[in-house]
Amino acid sequence: MAASRDQSDDINQEASKNCDIQLKVYYGLIRHDFCYSFTVFDLSVKEVWAFRHQFYTNCQSCPSSWLCEMLFTKVSDDGRVLIPILLRRTDCERGAVKVRIVPHIRDKDSLALFNVPPIER
Repeated sequence: MAASRDQSDDINQEASKNCDIQLKVYYGLIRHDFCYSFTVFDLSVKEVWAFRHQFYTNCQSCPSSWLCEMLFTKVSDDGRVLIPILLRRTDCERGAVKVRIVPHIRDKDSLALFNVPPIER
């Protein structure tokens, strides 16, 4: 995947002091990948924080724009955490596209915090 430094820098300006976000973008012939990598330094003290980012595919055959939202909530006393994810298409194109969301959220040692199956629509 090719990284877009400008987009990553913009996203990090929105990030909490307890979270680092990197965006990698790949434009292929069959699919386009937008990969947000979240590294949470200390989830146990993480206060409620919303991530919101608009992105565009710039694809000649099927251009589209998207809004990605996630709400990071504080970990409950029993260790559970809920992170709702919203991905909404925001353009006016009528062409259908397949979407696959694969949540990868890691700790400061790059260990996965959650084992979540991909979501496909």
